[in-house]
Amino acid sequence: MQQSGFKMNNILKKLGAYCTFLIQKSTTSSDTFYQESTTTYKEVKYWAVVLPARAYDLHSNVFGRLDRTGVEQFGIINIFINIQDGDTIVLNRDYYVDNVGKYQIVGKEIFGTSYYLLEAHLESAL
Repeated sequence: MQQSGFKMNNILKKLGAYCTFLIQKSTTSSDTFYQESTTTYKEVKYWAVVLPARAYDLHSNVFGRLDRTGVEQFGIINIFINIQDGDTIVLNRDYYVDNVGKYQIVGKEIFGTSYYLLEAHLESAL
């Protein structure tokens, strides 16, 4: 387990970048009759590695994005993030944002002992 933590640390250092996440701050009721509410988000930047989840390309909205490695197909992505930063992210409530669009974070599992693997689905393209 120690070896995998060392490898993941190197991957985050070499391939990682500051990524933008939208963390939900609060929900306030704006209309009690229609049960409408307004949600506010706080923009935070965490160091993370974002990779396409290629196994799911057939089941997702697929968009091309020019990256350092060529044209990457994005629709469902995996995000590797430090466990301290990942603890602030809540499933089905918070988002990851990049130049392709806004992704809702729908899955979160511990990878090794000090990292999270997040799964995010494209909600709206820019």
